[in-house]
Amino acid sequence: MSTTTPRTLLVDTGELHAHRDDASWVVFDCRHDLADVEAGRRAYAAAHLPGARFAHLDDHLSAAKTGRNGRHPLPEPQAFARWLGEQGVGPGTQVVAYDASGGYYAARLWWMLRWLGHEAVAVLDGGFPAWERAGLPLTAQVPQPTAAGFVAHPRESLRIDAAGLLATLGSRALQVVDARTPERFAGRNETLDPVGGHIPGAINRLFQLNLASDGRFKPA
Repeated sequence: MSTTTPRTLLVDTGELHAHRDDASWVVFDCRHDLADVEAGRRAYAAAHLPGARFAHLDDHLSAAKTGRNGRHPLPEPQAFARWLGEQGVGPGTQVVAYDASGGYYAARLWWMLRWLGHEAVAVLDGGFPAWERAGLPLTAQVPQPTAAGFVAHPRESLRIDAAGLLATLGSRALQVVDARTPERFAGRNETLDPVGGHIPGAINRLFQLNLASDGRFKPA
C-alpha cells in the first residue's frame, strides 16, 4: 500500500511520472470516441502511458444495452468489481484515469470507483495530450496485471435512475446539469440520440468551459 496521501480528484503529469514504478498506482487509458467506438482501442494499441490498462466505455464501463436502459447503462457492481480486481486494483490502490477529451471519459471511471466506495482515484489533469506534450514515455506494450481482491461497497446515494429523477423533477431538492454542447441541449444537430433536447428543468454547462486553453482544469 502506498504511504502517500490518496489522490481523490486530479494528478498532474509530473506526479504520475514520479510514481511510474509504484506498484500501488494503477493507470487506466479511457480514450474513446462516441462516433467511432474502436478509436480508443486503436489509439491504445499505437501508444499509451507505460503500465496503463485499457478501459473501454462500452465493454468495461457499461452493461449490455437492452433498448430500455440507455446508451451506457451501469454494470452490476460485483461484475465491475471483479473486472477491477483482474486489472490489479485492490483496497490500497491509487487509481489514475486519463483520456484525450478533457476528462470526459476518464471522469466516468473516476465516478464509478467512488460509487463502489474506492476513494483513491483521480483524473490525470490534461490527459494524454499533456503527457505527450511533456515528452514523457509512451509504449505499445500491454501490461499483464497481477490480480487483486477488489471488494465493492456500493454507495447507492451517488446514483439515481430515470424513475427516481422523474419523481424529483420540479422540486428544489435536485438540480440537473447537462454538460453537453448548447446545440444538443437545445435539440439542434443531434447525431447520437433518437430524440433531441434535454431533461426538463436542466441547466446547461458545457464541460469544456471548465478547462483552460491547454486542456487542464481551471482553478476552482
